[in-house]
Amino acid sequence: MDRTRGSLCTCPFLFLAGGAILAALLVAPPLSIEPGRDVTLPALGPPVEPTLDLDPATWWMPAGNSTGFSAAWIDPPEGCGLTAVWFRWAIVGAPVEGALNGTVGPNVTFVASSSVTGTSTLRVRSAAVIDCPGGSTATVGQAEANVTVVAPVAIGDLALAPDPAVPGENVSLAGNLTGGEPPYVVTIAWGGGTSSSLVVGAPGRFSAVHAYPSGTYQPDVVATDSSGRVGQATVDEPLTVSDSTAVGITAPGSSVDVGVTMSFVARVLDEPSGSATGWRCSSDAPAAPASANGTNFSCGFSETGTGEVFFEIDPPVPYLPVSTTLVETVEALPTLVANGSTQVAEVGQPFAVAFNVSGGVPPFRLRWSEVGTSTEGTLSVPSDGRVLVPLDPVLPGSLELVARLVDADGVGTENATTGLFVEPPLNLSASAERSLGATAADLAIDGSASAGAPPFLWIVTPSVAPKNGTALEGSLASIGSFGWAGNYTVVGGVNVSATVVDAAGGFASVTFALEAVAPLVGGLVAGPAPPSTPASFEIDLTLSGGLPPFELNVSASDGARWNLTIRTDGADVLPLNSTVGGPLFLSARVSDSLGSALEWNTSVTVVAPPATPPAPSSPPPSAAPAPLATGTAIALGLAAVGAALAALYLRRHRTPPGAGPRPDATAVLRRIIEPADGADRATVELLAEEAGVPLEEARATIDRLIADGTLRAETDPDGEEVLAWATLGAA
Repeated sequence: MDRTRGSLCTCPFLFLAGGAILAALLVAPPLSIEPGRDVTLPALGPPVEPTLDLDPATWWMPAGNSTGFSAAWIDPPEGCGLTAVWFRWAIVGAPVEGALNGTVGPNVTFVASSSVTGTSTLRVRSAAVIDCPGGSTATVGQAEANVTVVAPVAIGDLALAPDPAVPGENVSLAGNLTGGEPPYVVTIAWGGGTSSSLVVGAPGRFSAVHAYPSGTYQPDVVATDSSGRVGQATVDEPLTVSDSTAVGITAPGSSVDVGVTMSFVARVLDEPSGSATGWRCSSDAPAAPASANGTNFSCGFSETGTGEVFFEIDPPVPYLPVSTTLVETVEALPTLVANGSTQVAEVGQPFAVAFNVSGGVPPFRLRWSEVGTSTEGTLSVPSDGRVLVPLDPVLPGSLELVARLVDADGVGTENATTGLFVEPPLNLSASAERSLGATAADLAIDGSASAGAPPFLWIVTPSVAPKNGTALEGSLASIGSFGWAGNYTVVGGVNVSATVVDAAGGFASVTFALEAVAPLVGGLVAGPAPPSTPASFEIDLTLSGGLPPFELNVSASDGARWNLTIRTDGADVLPLNSTVGGPLFLSARVSDSLGSALEWNTSVTVVAPPATPPAPSSPPPSAAPAPLATGTAIALGLAAVGAALAALYLRRHRTPPGAGPRPDATAVLRRIIEPADGADRATVELLAEEAGVPLEEARATIDRLIADGTLRAETDPDGEEVLAWATLGAA
């Protein structure tokens, strides 16, 4: 693996005359340094999950009323903060009717509109971020409330039979109870100062009997449910109780569809012999002869509103005619209309399709089926108004829902059809990426909602807050993608969650465990350099984890120091030069950009550099020198110093005569230049020549090494060319 190294911090070119080697140092295994103050070791989330609370959790309310509901997160872990991000509301299961004033936010209002008493479930889902000292995490919760909608207590279809009645005969009063909360206490004021009560356990039909003396009676009925709600009704037609001639009419109900024939039964008490009977179904029509038996007949009404049913007997003289009139409510024919041409649902999420019922004679029965599937059902509808057909879609695609309504008279509506587009279940696709930059670790989430009912809400929650990053939440108007990225300078794991909720109430979540910056670990071993490079040694450094670049500081027992920059982790072989031979004790420390560090103590035996022969003595002057100018004298003084240094170096590094083949010019130049903090070129050429490299070869080699970048050449303030070894470890 190629490694790119930074600047070589060169130290002074030390020519040590002597000195004792430092006392023996213990060779210790690598020492791990605790992370620096900029490093966090996060916990991956709180140990206790908070709870989503819905208030009120249970509620009953009369139809037509409204009630507010509030959702809130409670019981966060101790010492932690909590922020709710979004709320999504829905009514699931619809045996009763109701509507919400909205579907988002912590508060909604439920408006009851049901004509049937029953219970619906109100559901809220929410996402929240929990902020704890050890980090942050996301949580998604759900809460439900049972909402009982109580329809008004209603009493309908009151009828007395037989009508008329004879004194002392048991008369049955029947009716139908709806709404309220059973059981009911039904109190009947029969008239004439008498009353009675009975308990009715459930909505539906009830009856009671009573014997009357002679007279005319119109009973009044009061029903009180278990919560104190009251309904009241009075029998439409007065009852005649007589021991003389009397007539009455009994009908199947108090209302009829326009144009529908209804059957009636007339009853005559003490009919005089030779009497004739007749009937009519409006106030402006003449009486028609009764049927053969004189009491059973039927008729219909051509206009909505009210219709009169008239029945009479015409006895012979001296008796007077006796008649009665029954008033019927004439309803328009029933209709069934779907609310909307196309409605959107989602597989696996409860859904209700709304229809409107108008006209007709209640109660109704609604039958529905999904075209293209085997799903079908029947609903009992007690009165006209809004009707919800509950669905639990199982197949995605475009469907049709067909419904038909039949009322109590057996009159059916035309089919009402609504389109139903069923989305596939919510699908969240997400992936996580981690990359290590020069100053931080970058974590990213790429997600997409590829199925479900739009719009979508999304949130990304990291367990540790980033140094900086993009938005953590947002919305999608349609199927599409979202993303988040954050930067970290922490050592250890970070949990990142992505959560999506759609308009149908479906939600999906996925969590990724990512390591921001791995802990810094490594090893260091020191050993001698190859025999061809005496006075050198090598350090084998292996690093993994941490945040690059890394700084390596090495100190030797002879006082030498080396500072190196390592750009990436991995394995490196680092050659270093020494000015002495023999045992050398080393102390090494490597640190990353976050302050995490490792230390080692070790030793190495360095091959001594070759001995340098003594410099030749200068010949005696042939004549007394002439006086020199001051500048010339200074120049000669500097030259003398340089010569002295060169002589000292040559005594230590000079190749003795006959010691072997001509030395490698590059190796000799490296040995001279690399330890120096800028070496004068002329001095380097002189030292190379004294080390056995011909002057012309030394100059040519220097030019070549400058050209290929191995040497760095600069001009010092005095205008002299100085050299430095530019690339550590180059050949």
